[in-house]
Amino acid sequence: MCIRDRYQRRVRGTRIGRMGCECRDTVILAIMGLSSLVFLAVGAIFVAPYWLFDGTSFLCSTILGVMAVKAMENGEVSDKNTEDSTTNHKTKVLATATCGVAAVSILVEVGFMVTAIILWKDEMNPYHRTSYGKDGNSFFFCSLYSSICNLFVVRHFYAMRASSAIPLMTGQEGAQETRA
Repeated sequence: MCIRDRYQRRVRGTRIGRMGCECRDTVILAIMGLSSLVFLAVGAIFVAPYWLFDGTSFLCSTILGVMAVKAMENGEVSDKNTEDSTTNHKTKVLATATCGVAAVSILVEVGFMVTAIILWKDEMNPYHRTSYGKDGNSFFFCSLYSSICNLFVVRHFYAMRASSAIPLMTGQEGAQETRA
């Protein structure tokens, strides 16, 4: 069951919600984790350094993403006793790190897509064991999938980062804001 209210905030009487709900967190993390396992396995089987890189980047994004979601769920706030102490600092940092890993991966994947197009029928992987994973055509669609998936990761965790910067109003503060 999706519980949208968990991530929604009240600011000046207007509800501002984080992109999606818990089920989207679960889906995107599951896709990232599965992609990591597939790319690591295929990269190891076919001795393809690019697929190993992609699997490792998905693994890093998955770990950081799980930590960001857990921090958001736990509502952990920074230890600073300042005016903005209600800002979820840990979630913001972890979501930013997840975006960073995915964004760097997108740049690498676009480079590999261009290289795969140029070397479509030529050898692209000098370490290949079989004919699959040798030519550029073996890498193009994997690069396309990875860049699209990482684009969704950046979008999702950027929205999480943005929503963690909005002060959380609960209890008396939320009731007073609603009456005003």
